[in-house]
Amino acid sequence: MDFLYKEGAITKRFYKSLLVFILIVCAVIIVSQLLITPTSTPRIPAASDFINVSSYMPVVVKTHQVTYLEENYPINEHNLVSVKDNQWRPIDHPNLSLGRKDSAIWYRLPIQNMSSLETEQVLEIQWPNLYSADLYRYQKNLLSYKIIREGLTSRPVSNIMDAPTPSFHFTLAPHESTVLYLRVKTHYVQYVPMTFWSQSLFQQHLQTKIIAYSLCFGALGTMLIFNFFLFIKLRSRTYVYYSLYILSIIFYQLSVTGYGPNLLWVNNIPLKLIGYELSAYLSFLLSALFIRFFLQLKKNLKRLNTCIITYWILAVFSLIFDNTLPQGLSEAAAFLSCLTALLTGYYLFIRGYRNALYFCIAWTVLILSTLALLLMIKGFIPYNPLVEYGQMLGFVIEVLTLSLALAGNLHFERLNRIVAQEKALQLEKQVSNERAAKLAAHKALLKIQDEQNALLEKKVIHRTHELELLTHQLETANQQLSEISLTDPLTNLHNRRFLDQNLEMASKAATRANSTLSMMLIDIDHFKKINDSYGHLAGDSCLINIAKILRKHINRATDSIARYGGEEFAIILPGTHESDLVIIAEALRKKVEESHVIYNGHVMKLTVSIGCGTVRPSEFIPPNCLIALTDKALYRAKNNGRNRCECSFTL
Repeated sequence: MDFLYKEGAITKRFYKSLLVFILIVCAVIIVSQLLITPTSTPRIPAASDFINVSSYMPVVVKTHQVTYLEENYPINEHNLVSVKDNQWRPIDHPNLSLGRKDSAIWYRLPIQNMSSLETEQVLEIQWPNLYSADLYRYQKNLLSYKIIREGLTSRPVSNIMDAPTPSFHFTLAPHESTVLYLRVKTHYVQYVPMTFWSQSLFQQHLQTKIIAYSLCFGALGTMLIFNFFLFIKLRSRTYVYYSLYILSIIFYQLSVTGYGPNLLWVNNIPLKLIGYELSAYLSFLLSALFIRFFLQLKKNLKRLNTCIITYWILAVFSLIFDNTLPQGLSEAAAFLSCLTALLTGYYLFIRGYRNALYFCIAWTVLILSTLALLLMIKGFIPYNPLVEYGQMLGFVIEVLTLSLALAGNLHFERLNRIVAQEKALQLEKQVSNERAAKLAAHKALLKIQDEQNALLEKKVIHRTHELELLTHQLETANQQLSEISLTDPLTNLHNRRFLDQNLEMASKAATRANSTLSMMLIDIDHFKKINDSYGHLAGDSCLINIAKILRKHINRATDSIARYGGEEFAIILPGTHESDLVIIAEALRKKVEESHVIYNGHVMKLTVSIGCGTVRPSEFIPPNCLIALTDKALYRAKNNGRNRCECSFTL
């Protein structure tokens, strides 16, 4: 027991020294960043002061290479070239940050390709929380009408390998010089750190970023699952609030890195626009709730914590219901929340509360990394990738440190139980024979307790198994439901919904491959007459027979067959040329004409009219044009006597 007290005193001194060391190192880093901040007066770039892009290394845009213009009056691609040079202003910060601006900002970037080879370049803005970012290209005193649009209000990226930040792709001819105009609109800080990459280097950069983010999100996700299962086992509110706090951190980091609005809530524009602020507010709210139970606040500290929690609840609801509190008030509340939490931790640490030590270390690292990021965003220190990713690393360190503290609680509780048991055994040894019966009863009680603990663990394992089984059943049901929703129940072919989705994907694939995309629309001739003469069940038999013929003769893996509606069927044939399409369509028509359907003793001969269409998709020819083209051909086939194939190959 004395050994445990001595060990606790040594640990306390060690963590005190570690805390002081962290504070000194972080202070030195901040001071060094401030000392290297340039203090010279900004200058307006000269006409020859171009940004020399390279195919072999990234080029970070410096403040002296960029000028800006506030959009105090309407400016578009037609009148932008008429803006005088003296209206463009230099940036008076060491970083590409102009603070909070209500109006849109135009940035002018003169660039040139010093190489004798054509180069494919990517302009990346390393800050995703921009409402809109439009790139205009200046060439020969005219602005091209092709505008590249990015930002929170633009279309989402297609997959995880695309950039989560606004990125603009363009090509420069050998020795070409041009001027790019970038229009940025946001209600957050006008922070636009920019870098020019070659296409290959940009892909390597994205892969490195994905690996780094995967490690960080993996660590946060692991801690989330670990603490959530501790909550399930221990039923302690500390663990559930800590799990929610980690979840809010993940939400915040998804918003800050851009992967959240571009991969998860891609089509929810309102959430994309407020996701950054909402995730920050939730982080402050849930951290305050976690601190309340983790540090076991009492009396006055608990009242102060309640005030902070109340404010962040109001901030969250005001943001959701589009009645945002003043930005200055939220920034002040965030500063006070961090300062109050840190001072509370130090106060309780001085009073001897063990968990406060872990909290002070974790919170100090997080606050210092966040402070460095805010100084960089506000333009007080230059852009630095270590500072940009420092906050995420600070969150990871904080979560790991606090998780160790929570795990340490379990360890100390176990040690306390061991010490208590040893003391009880020593007292029991000193008891006379008259206490022998009580000792036996006590041992029996311990045995019952062990049995109950074992029973409890079995129940937990059993319930976990039941949950996994139910989850598997739910996933299977959802998969079956998804398949049913895309299948026509009568013919077992795909339905119209699947056709629309598949046509969109096939069109994109054909556009990328610069290949043809063909389609057939098949209509059963005089189908209404069959229904009227023999009944709808006979008509269903005809539909099933046609479906079997189509399925038998259209068997390429890339082709897809669907019931288009009523008596119409549609077939999508990627990479099929016009001549091959006519041969396939005519073969299908003959197979249907040679077939027959027997229903209730009636032999029904069937014929079909087929419309064929082939296009080479591009951004100017959407998938709907192929449907319209094919439908036009089908209409012509029915008007020309039915039981024939007609083709249309031009719009």
